[in-house]
Amino acid sequence: MKAFLISIFVLLLSSGTGSSQQPHPRSQYRIAIRTTNGEAEFYDRQTGETFLPRGFNYIQLVLSPNGPYGESALFLDDSHNLIDVDSDFQRISALGYNAVRVFIDLCRDARCIADEDGLVESYMDHMVELLERARQYGLQVMLTANWLPDLGDYSGPAHEICHSTGDFEGGNCLLLSPKGVESYVKFFTDFIRELQKRDAPFSNIWAYELRNEFFVENNIPPYTLKRSITAANGRTYNMNTAADKKKLAREGLKYWANTTTRAIKELDPEALVCCGFFTPSNPIDLRPGDYRIVPFKSLLENSELDFFDVHMYPGFESMADHLTNYGIENYREKPVVLGEYGSFLPLASSEYPAAQLSDAWQSAACQSGIDGFLYWTWERHRVPVSQPDDPWGGNDAGAFIAKVLSPAYKTNPCQVVLPETNVAKGKPAKASMVWKEEFKAANVVDGKPVTTPWISGGDPPQWVEVDLGKKYDLESIVLYVETGSNDPHYYEHEILVSAESTGNDYQKIHHFKGKRVNFEALTYQPDGGIKNVQRIRVRIPAAPGWAALHELQAFIPEQRATFDVPPPPILTFPRPGLDKVDNSQNIRLRWDNAIETTNSQIQIARDRAFSAIVIDERLHKKSFILDDDLFDNPLYWRVRQRNNDGYGMWSVTGIITNVLTNAQEAILDNEIVLYPNPANDFFHIKWLNKNNGRSSWEVHIYTLEGMEVSHHPDQVYDQDPRISITHLQPGIYIVRIKRGNKTNFARVVKQ
Repeated sequence: MKAFLISIFVLLLSSGTGSSQQPHPRSQYRIAIRTTNGEAEFYDRQTGETFLPRGFNYIQLVLSPNGPYGESALFLDDSHNLIDVDSDFQRISALGYNAVRVFIDLCRDARCIADEDGLVESYMDHMVELLERARQYGLQVMLTANWLPDLGDYSGPAHEICHSTGDFEGGNCLLLSPKGVESYVKFFTDFIRELQKRDAPFSNIWAYELRNEFFVENNIPPYTLKRSITAANGRTYNMNTAADKKKLAREGLKYWANTTTRAIKELDPEALVCCGFFTPSNPIDLRPGDYRIVPFKSLLENSELDFFDVHMYPGFESMADHLTNYGIENYREKPVVLGEYGSFLPLASSEYPAAQLSDAWQSAACQSGIDGFLYWTWERHRVPVSQPDDPWGGNDAGAFIAKVLSPAYKTNPCQVVLPETNVAKGKPAKASMVWKEEFKAANVVDGKPVTTPWISGGDPPQWVEVDLGKKYDLESIVLYVETGSNDPHYYEHEILVSAESTGNDYQKIHHFKGKRVNFEALTYQPDGGIKNVQRIRVRIPAAPGWAALHELQAFIPEQRATFDVPPPPILTFPRPGLDKVDNSQNIRLRWDNAIETTNSQIQIARDRAFSAIVIDERLHKKSFILDDDLFDNPLYWRVRQRNNDGYGMWSVTGIITNVLTNAQEAILDNEIVLYPNPANDFFHIKWLNKNNGRSSWEVHIYTLEGMEVSHHPDQVYDQDPRISITHLQPGIYIVRIKRGNKTNFARVVKQ
């Protein structure tokens, strides 16, 4: 089924004409930028409404044959799966999200976007399939480049020249050297032309991102040289002076950004162009000794980039520190998007605290003026081993995090929806001894379980304790171990609790013993909870060195019932825009979900707004038979499911139709050709290798969504009938031609 659908889609997209290399008309993109009351914002050209991007990084990392981890499975021939993409996009859309960030090249060497001959045809075909699925579900796509391809006349020639001169090396070569900037221009213009050739749905391309995370390296040439070099902008810099080094970073990188942006806009004037950045390490030194320079402020103030993508993760530095180093506390001239944020596994022992962490972080970013939010990632990396830097996926645990952060539940992106349940956070703490002030007892309740430990400075036994301020009935206590090593070593941790403010009546309730690694989370969650607790002490009777602890968390019962409802189900037949139905017999509608529930509600209506509902049934299965006598072309359907906590969100709206929608037709015939194509006011139909003569023709024209927009009833035509399309808007249409008992399909582009 997968291969069948893909082959059809490729046929539809690959039957272009010689004019496909020409740029598309202006304003093909839906998303643009305007300034309202002195603040830049995204908006939708069609509706005029403000567009606030909310969604996910969608990457699907898998085990790489060239390394331990990982490469994107989205577009490679041996792993691309259109049905997986469709299922994910259905659920993302049903939860109210409107954007995804997709890496176009998260791979290396021959297993990637380019080979020795240039951009790989099948790779680009698969990318257009993803864009079509995004269009089907109303998702805007940021297409992100991680680096230039190794093959295909892109990074290779630049590195050869840089290496031969010795002026530039590594990533600096691609950003600062003449051939490097030329290669960037070539890649992005080639890339956009390939999308144009395939009539990709540009209306759902939000932006092109030049780099995932932008930086230069001060530990390789030209920054390690003691002589002058000439950069891509034609200027000479003396690398023996600190002033010229800074000037090169400022001027050279502005030249790279502006030159590449101008090349894209010359080809595609309405395109939006951005770049991604991790947080600079100054003025606050967030990464001591880091060789990477992030010249964000220079590009913020001087570049022609349309907007900026910043990456900030909770649980490490504060939001204020990030904003200070970016210099965007009061910046409103161009939009700034939080293109990566999320909760990493070492920071949260379950999906609930993970959701809390990102819920509060997104709200803080929103309150600071950030213009969009893309969680990292939709699905935890598809790697058969646990990685220490894996994130909690939005789709994990019944899409719990996705529900919490979604516009369907978190309607105000600036407002926290999950209340704090860690009652130890920020409470008074003390310890048996402290090595230095920076390793004080308060570190165990600062909300940073992997960065700021308490260190006693002495051998066991030692203890650290927290006063909760009042009595609580706790659900669990979680300890984050500090060992200083990823190698396992034997430790013991005792948990003692007291109901008194003085802590005079401590009672031991649990004793952890075993080999531990750094940041390991130890959870004590007894049946019935832990009653009447005001003080908690962690005693460390055994350790291979000084006693220490990263974090102590004390959780009251979670308030999660609203988010424990089922996630939106996935419509598996007919899939919107992929499957048509046969109205000559009963139709079995089918859906599925990752959770085990069959309690469903289905609604079928004659309109997308479900104001004319013809069927509304509750049933205990995941399918429904629609009688053929009820079929009316088209019908619309949706499903939601229920568990003990209530009903979840509705699925996306599906279409029940027997006409062409997108790529669902079985065969794109080669017996006819439409000309001219692209066309302006009309096109002709030519029947190849046959004597047309005078015969009866019937012609229907549909949008890609399957809506009929033109019908030319039975007429007797001479050869090559002429069909008027003056009334149609510019775009791509499917033409259905019936001649005698033969029906053919073709595609026409209206200019």
